[in-house]
Amino acid sequence: MTTTESIIAASENAPRIGLPLLREVPPAILKRRPKPGKWSAHERACHLAAVHPLMVGRLDLMLSERLPEIKPYLPHLDDDPDALLKVDLNEALDRFAREREDLIRRLRSLSESDWARTAAHGSTPIIRYSLC
Repeated sequence: MTTTESIIAASENAPRIGLPLLREVPPAILKRRPKPGKWSAHERACHLAAVHPLMVGRLDLMLSERLPEIKPYLPHLDDDPDALLKVDLNEALDRFAREREDLIRRLRSLSESDWARTAAHGSTPIIRYSLC
């Protein structure tokens, strides 16, 4: 299996494996933070749904510009610390699964040269990120 095939397979399988497991977590535990300042299972899952459009936007940028700079997203600085606790978990999981399916279709359509594209991360211009 190639690197791109591995990335696509892992991206495709993540919701199939993780979401059913998450849905089995007792509601009393879902929003419990392991310690102050650390996210609960609910928050981690809702974060995936919240950042998915951001990641798709980064993909768009990488495919449309030569050597783009990606703006950092720092949830601990950019968002209210309890914002994700207020998100409807089931709606977020459903949206994440739908959007991930769209992304998988798109990733499968990329050419080898698309996969070779890179971008700089705004907070660390020395580091270059690639799709694979």
